[in-house]
Amino acid sequence: MKRFSYLLLAAVFVLLAGIAAAQDDVEGLKQAAIETYADIVFASYEDSLELAVELHNALTAFVDSPSEETLAAAREAWLASNEPY
Repeated sequence: MKRFSYLLLAAVFVLLAGIAAAQDDVEGLKQAAIETYADIVFASYEDSLELAVELHNALTAFVDSPSEETLAAAREAWLASNEPY
């Protein structure tokens, strides 16, 4: 019976050590998820800024020199600028 108690106590210690290790793994996964999400958001904002600048340039070109070509370019730039959203 004493041997069984020692085995049970050892099993409890192993289980607790496993739970602590799993908790560390969960924290690591949380941090990785946060970093990945931040990278995705940054890339989205970067794309939005780039397309907004292109839209501004196309609208400026249309206002400076209105024509069917500059209107079409402005329309395309407007549609493209909405893509990241």
